[in-house]
Amino acid sequence: MSEEKLQSDIVRKFSELYPLKRGQLFHVPNERITESQKLKAKSIGVFSGVSDLLHAEGLTPEKRIVLQQIISEFVSSKEMRFKLISMLTKEFNLGILNCLELKAPESYHKVTHVQQQVDWGRTMELLGNGWRIITSVEDAINFINFKPNKGLNTDEVQEMLDEAKAKNKKTIKF
Repeated sequence: MSEEKLQSDIVRKFSELYPLKRGQLFHVPNERITESQKLKAKSIGVFSGVSDLLHAEGLTPEKRIVLQQIISEFVSSKEMRFKLISMLTKEFNLGILNCLELKAPESYHKVTHVQQQVDWGRTMELLGNGWRIITSVEDAINFINFKPNKGLNTDEVQEMLDEAKAKNKKTIKF
């Protein structure tokens, strides 16, 4: 299976499962071939390492419950908890961006390029978003839904990269 086929399958499955969430899973076209295309892309804000698919999600009922549990440890008044959650949601945009970096199963990728992707993924995580390398439709849907079996995280991929670098390998396999 190619990366393009994997991406198409994920988008199709997401559309089937969540028809009302049209536009919340989208592709970032940051592929460039020629040097002039790369320079132009960079000048308009294209950034190396950005994930193949991004999934934007608001404060879901599940995340709201977790937020309520955390806040209830510090605020005893139910009315104050509700006001605080409403204020946080409006003022600080408590949505989330899930970043899906796609790799075809058993495919090889340049260590330097994957390092750029992991570095960008770490930046997204520091901002409170999620990032994973995804090799199957099931992992993509599970990641979007905050369920187990959801791909490789930045620490796991960094371990693979460090091992490859230690052995002077130029590529890694997913």
